[in-house]
Amino acid sequence: MTAAQTLRDAAATMRERAQAATPGPWHVERDEMSEQLCVYNADGVHLAEVSEWSRWLGNADYMALAAPPFALAVAAWLEAESASLDAMETFEAKTVKQEHGWSIRGAGIAVRKHNDGELSIHVDTSQAALDVARTYLGGDQ
Repeated sequence: MTAAQTLRDAAATMRERAQAATPGPWHVERDEMSEQLCVYNADGVHLAEVSEWSRWLGNADYMALAAPPFALAVAAWLEAESASLDAMETFEAKTVKQEHGWSIRGAGIAVRKHNDGELSIHVDTSQAALDVARTYLGGDQ
């Protein structure tokens, strides 16, 4: 599977799950009766409760953060990265004669000499998106 396809698969799965979930945004409130933290949506619908006391606040805050609007934004980012990879692959196959590259803070940087003699610089930021996609899909796609 290509990197672009992995990104598209993760985006589609993420979007499907987000659209099937209770709409967000979500927030955390403390239930005074049970002394648990509860996650609610904007309409006050109870979604989850957290009673793992050693990490209760972090768990509840993370659940609230992972609401559908966040997942849909991440899915859009993954799709944009996949489109960028597709476009560059098509362009490079037709025009690049020689390439020299390196990595800086996780971004691939390439200086390319094209068939017409022109030079260009390409920055590939897809590695972070691929890491997210592979983690979300649960493997090494």
